[in-house]
Amino acid sequence: MERHVGAMPLPFVIRQGLSALLLTIAAAYDWRIFAGLVAAAAVIGFTLETLSTNMLVRAAIAFDRAFAQLDLVETEDAQRESGNGAGDEESGGTRTARAAADWQAVRRTAAMANADFSALAYGWGALALTGMYGLTSLSWYHAHQYAAGMALLAIVAILMRLALERTEPGARRGRLLALADLASLSQLVVAIGGVVLLLASGKVGLGRSDWAANAVFLSLGASIAGISIIALMTSHRLARARAGRG
Repeated sequence: MERHVGAMPLPFVIRQGLSALLLTIAAAYDWRIFAGLVAAAAVIGFTLETLSTNMLVRAAIAFDRAFAQLDLVETEDAQRESGNGAGDEESGGTRTARAAADWQAVRRTAAMANADFSALAYGWGALALTGMYGLTSLSWYHAHQYAAGMALLAIVAILMRLALERTEPGARRGRLLALADLASLSQLVVAIGGVVLLLASGKVGLGRSDWAANAVFLSLGASIAGISIIALMTSHRLARARAGRG
């Protein structure tokens, strides 16, 4: 029986929702410094929450307590082998298959959590843009296009999470986990590239109608980059732990 990832902590979701509301208020009164502080706080929130979740997974692996069935399977197989010597070959194959499924479940735990954080980050960006350019006097003709794009990315992340949750252990789950790693790498490259291009363009800090959107872009890019780096580090360390366990 596999352990499932819990839902996103409600206090964290509420805090991020409030930050989107505060950004809307800041945009309404042209409080640029306040908006920057709120956006920076959002980045810190996403990064710390992702890091703490992934560190729990890594710590569990380090102490071989990620899943109770890892030790349980070994105990059952050892008892089966001692009770029936003729079944050694079958027991070894069963043990290998079960161990592979267990480690897929461990990787899935981290991948599902990272998909949750990615979805929340994109959703936060969509909500902030919609609030700032839909509920205030600010006007920027690309605002709702970018908000829709962020909302779409949030949906994609949610679908990835659901696919990982519902897929049984085996080759298909392995492909999904590989796809999750590729998605993390891809969004890391895009996020860093977007932040660098935005900073190099000189648009940040100027008296333009998109100043509020730029604050969201910078904070979202930094958040997604942080989430992706942590996700890739966790995947790499889990792979090393698996290899070390043999």
